[in-house]
Amino acid sequence: GGREDLLALLCLGELGRRADLSSSGAAADGLEKVLLAAFDSPGEELKSAASFALGGVAAGNQARFLPVILNGIGANPKRQYNLLLGLREVIHALGDAPSTSAAAAAAGGRGDFRGGV
Repeated sequence: GGREDLLALLCLGELGRRADLSSSGAAADGLEKVLLAAFDSPGEELKSAASFALGGVAAGNQARFLPVILNGIGANPKRQYNLLLGLREVIHALGDAPSTSAAAAAAGGRGDFRGGV
């Protein structure tokens, strides 16, 4: 169902930010296919969750997934917006890294620079 898919995508994004989820090439390929296929979902909520998930997974393994986002932005106009949202998540995830503790303190200790986004 839609709710379960939404929750699964959001969990993938959070887990992907913290750990490399592509332990093997086959796992990475499967993960990429699932996330990109979610961009074709009928609901905008699922597409946004897929963007979040792809961005989180790319933050956890930039070498494998960042090219998927960057190459897709120019190659697929239909998915461009969602891929840009994924890129935004990568930037936020890297900004939330432990090395930004001074910036997090300046942001009120939250470590979340997105605000309500």
